[in-house]
Amino acid sequence: MKNRKKIVAIITSWLCAASVAAGTAVLPLSVSAFAADKEYTFDKQHRLDDVIYRDYASDDFDTDNDADVQDKLLEVFEKACRKDFDEITYGDLLKITTLNLSKMELEDIPLCLKYMTNLRSLDLSNNYLQNTENVSKLDLRALKKLDRLDLSYNYLTSVPSWYVLDSIGKKYIDHNFIGTENQRSIKAQTPVYYFMNGEEVDVNALKNRILEDIVLDNGSALPKFIYDPEYPAYDYGEDPHWNYPLKIEDFGLSDKLDENGCISASESYSYVTITVRLFDDKKNDNTKATIKVFLLDGSSPTTAKARLETLLSEVGGLDKTLYTARSWTNFETAQKTAQSIFDYPNSNADMLKAALEQLDAANRSLVLGIDANTKKVLTDLTAVGKTYKEENYTPDSWNSLQRAVEKITEIAADADATLSSAKSAILSFQNAQKGLEKTRLSAPDIIPKIDFEKIFGENKSVSAKGITRGGRSYEWRFTGTNLTAPADFNPETTDTPTGEDSILIESGRAGGYLAFSTEQAGEFPGKGILSINVSDKFVDGTYYLYKWGGSSGEFMSEVTVKNGAASIPVSEGGTYYISTVLQRYGLSSDKLTIDADKHTIIVPLKNSGYNAGSFKNLFKYGSGVTVYDADGKAVSSADRVKTGMSVSSPNGAEYVITVMGDVNDDGYVNAIDALSVLRYSVSAAASKPASTDKADKTNSSDKDKTTSSDKKTGEKEQVNGNPESGQESEKAFGVGVTGINVADINGDGYTNAVDALLILKASVI
Repeated sequence: MKNRKKIVAIITSWLCAASVAAGTAVLPLSVSAFAADKEYTFDKQHRLDDVIYRDYASDDFDTDNDADVQDKLLEVFEKACRKDFDEITYGDLLKITTLNLSKMELEDIPLCLKYMTNLRSLDLSNNYLQNTENVSKLDLRALKKLDRLDLSYNYLTSVPSWYVLDSIGKKYIDHNFIGTENQRSIKAQTPVYYFMNGEEVDVNALKNRILEDIVLDNGSALPKFIYDPEYPAYDYGEDPHWNYPLKIEDFGLSDKLDENGCISASESYSYVTITVRLFDDKKNDNTKATIKVFLLDGSSPTTAKARLETLLSEVGGLDKTLYTARSWTNFETAQKTAQSIFDYPNSNADMLKAALEQLDAANRSLVLGIDANTKKVLTDLTAVGKTYKEENYTPDSWNSLQRAVEKITEIAADADATLSSAKSAILSFQNAQKGLEKTRLSAPDIIPKIDFEKIFGENKSVSAKGITRGGRSYEWRFTGTNLTAPADFNPETTDTPTGEDSILIESGRAGGYLAFSTEQAGEFPGKGILSINVSDKFVDGTYYLYKWGGSSGEFMSEVTVKNGAASIPVSEGGTYYISTVLQRYGLSSDKLTIDADKHTIIVPLKNSGYNAGSFKNLFKYGSGVTVYDADGKAVSSADRVKTGMSVSSPNGAEYVITVMGDVNDDGYVNAIDALSVLRYSVSAAASKPASTDKADKTNSSDKDKTTSSDKKTGEKEQVNGNPESGQESEKAFGVGVTGINVADINGDGYTNAVDALLILKASVI
């Protein structure tokens, strides 16, 4: 320790002497002071910087969902806010503009939605939402910007009061149980049962079978929270011991059973009705299913045969062309089987009963298909759809029309398409026609090469403005100092890139995103700034820019949105997207300088440098980062990080590391590095010819000045030369394989005593 202090004292005296001799003032390092954050009043109870978790008693995030579903819901908010749940503030909720909670099995929704006042799109479709207390009392009046709300394909039995707000432009609540058009209903897959007089009936087994047999009107199974066959409602006793929302309301068979549980109908032929109800909504037929139980005289097949004869007569006049091919094939098979059993003179009661059940089920399963008139309408509409031109309409309205055309084309060619599906497709096409919106497309002219040549190397700029098909305004601007190779440039930009569905998945369901593509391919004349209007997607703040590679995105840089416009640095063509969510494969750090174009990382001056373990902690989501040595071998967490090493993100993107201040490449920043810089500075000054004129001063300054053009990539510099013998490195001092001068700490382009002092101070702080 004494020796170290002695070396520091000696070097400090050398630095001061060298600085005075060179006419350079040695100033102490400054310490920045950070102003305290302002306090913003959010409402009477909360501030923007209040952490919601501390106010958990307000139940803002609490719901009636199962634990695993609740965990998934909290993960969505963590991704949207880019914070752990217990760090999310009310202010974080204000930043969310798009929230996609579709297909998450939600039975309830959190009340915290009322704080998301910048929310523009809320998708709650394809869940298990019911008219719970949270759903009923949710107040969205503060969400003035909410323009799209989707509650379709849920289990609501009435319209929530907040759904009818006039401020919400596009609303969807179809396929619920509300009792209006385009809503769901339930049905029994087996609507008819048969029992013989005297037959013993296991009542609980029959009740469980009836509940298990209830499905949605399209034939899909009900979710397990409505009824789970693995946990039957009736295991013992007359009352159910599981409180399912699906219940048997009227079990009319009870009156027909004797004390031994056997059928004791007085008539030779009769039936009873069993009613099943969902959500106990007695005024809504959509939540009701009925089952008939026929009671036959078991002593003779006469009653079963008479019933079968009646049914064969009823279905004999059905028109094959009115039904879907698949349902008719199944029906025809059951009809022929039933006719054979009926004609067979030796049929007994069981055989007749089975034939009757099969034919009755097949008859009830017949599905109305598309008649000739409907098919003609579908064909005509397909032709009409092809007369529209894509370039004349906005992307969203055009895509809606295309989906409608594809649907009616598909249904027209499908022999199993139903009449109801055809009517729905026709209506969707008509709505898409009404929704077609003329484009405001304005493509800018090409910026010619000569315009770039005029400003090359100067602090002047050229620009071009345009409007996308979707009405999004944008501007390209190139400054002469950022140009590298003047050439013609096509500034047209589109906001409907290919692969957008995949980009949506990559950007995360909770996060908002905006994708765009450049018409210009390959390298640009230089780095340009694209300023694009994103006010409909993002509030002002910081977001993440990725370049889409066809199957995944590569993190490029952070993007700032100010006054509704994003300023994006771009130097090559392709598809890009801005996301509110930091993808785990991207490299991002607020402590390192990351150049996504050059794939380099600059490590700022730090006492002692870093080992690989502490270095990875400098990245957001650093657990996915791998550090490699100069030979491409992964290093351990204890190994020192040195210039020329590299890191890779999980998607394989590699970045070369430069460690500022580590001039001897040992992975440490200390007094030895400061001494090396000082020796070089003194030697360089001593080797200059004595002169006092201005020209000589200029030449000597140029000799000290080092830039990336002084090196040849791949060569190894001689950092510790022999200044006393006058033998210096052929390369610029401090410039390594990355082309960056690690000794030029203050970035002024010179390597001198000031840089040595900065390195020394960092080593002792």
